[in-house]
Amino acid sequence: MNSDLAKILGIVGAVVVAAGLIYLYHKGNITKNTLEHLRGVVESLPAPAPGSVSEALMRYAKMAVLAVEQLAKTGVIDDTPENKKAKSLEYVQTFAASDGITLSLKDVQSADLMVEANVAELPKSHE
Repeated sequence: MNSDLAKILGIVGAVVVAAGLIYLYHKGNITKNTLEHLRGVVESLPAPAPGSVSEALMRYAKMAVLAVEQLAKTGVIDDTPENKKAKSLEYVQTFAASDGITLSLKDVQSADLMVEANVAELPKSHE
């Protein structure tokens, strides 16, 4: 994929996620505290080492799982495990594209495992 197109798609994806969160906030489905918590989690994530796709994928997987859990909790997306996993992987790929990272099949398989690991680390209240 052309890196310019990947960046554009990544930006569009990030804007869609942000718009969804803003919409949910204005509808009263999520609180300002929840948004602040999500922002804090994202800001606390380590920056990937230059050239390290694995580090970036770990960060993307964590952000994707948190976003998908919130969207499922508020009823914006279907709450089935299969759908949440598919959406998480979609977001990982969107985040990677926004950073100009083209993922190989091996990278996508790694992202799949990282999503699973992040789901396993969720507090029991998310299950």
